[in-house]
Amino acid sequence: MQVMDELEADITVEGTRRVRESYWRTWNIFHARWFGHRVPVLPLNSSTISAVAAQMKSNGYRSYPNYLQAAREKHLDAGHEWTPC
Repeated sequence: MQVMDELEADITVEGTRRVRESYWRTWNIFHARWFGHRVPVLPLNSSTISAVAAQMKSNGYRSYPNYLQAAREKHLDAGHEWTPC
């Protein structure tokens, strides 16, 4: 909703938004490397999360939780529920 987007824009520092978007782009890259384009990035599920996590671990990404948080935010923003695996 536009009103919420405007509120978020006023609350969040521009640099923070850019970092989150960078995390999300990287998440999409790893997802596409594993699944190609046959599996949509959203909604997230335990298999897609694990596939991205495994690649990040093997590539030495030490801030995986930040990437997962960005993906979780996109998942929730798209209207999906976040449930325990």
